[in-house]
Amino acid sequence: PVVVLDSSQLSLGTGFLVERAAALAQLGKKIEEIVSILEGVMKRTYVFASLHTLEYLRRSGRMNFAIAKFGELFQIKPLLHMNMGKATAYRTRTQKRATERLMEWLNEYAPYEKLAILHAGVQEQAQALYEQVRSFLPNEEILIVQITPVLGAHLGIGALGFACISKE
Repeated sequence: PVVVLDSSQLSLGTGFLVERAAALAQLGKKIEEIVSILEGVMKRTYVFASLHTLEYLRRSGRMNFAIAKFGELFQIKPLLHMNMGKATAYRTRTQKRATERLMEWLNEYAPYEKLAILHAGVQEQAQALYEQVRSFLPNEEILIVQITPVLGAHLGIGALGFACISKE
């Protein structure tokens, strides 16, 4: 039997849900129970990231050329946030402020069941961020995951963020 369920997520936010569904199935849970549990987990699943540049959004057709060039001129750093299928965008003027905003969200949604750092080709920055966030999940593994090339084509090199599931 197959049930279609919109994860309302992207990237590792979806991966966390698939992982949970597989674990529940191995425990012998019925499909209705799995869907019910996943619906609760989806409400607590967040993916958010800062982008280093607007150029890749422009190249992928997600942003107008003039707006992207204007944003680059003023060093605008976009922030993307996803929860329950609602994608929202924010902006800051510096990379430092973008990272501060990511940390504010991280504090807001704590404590966590699962936490991962997502990045697009900036392993060293992700590793440095790991040291800052280790205390959020001291007894569990915090993954550092490079995003897929498909997502990276839209977000661009330098994207850095988090996927997480808050505790109930």
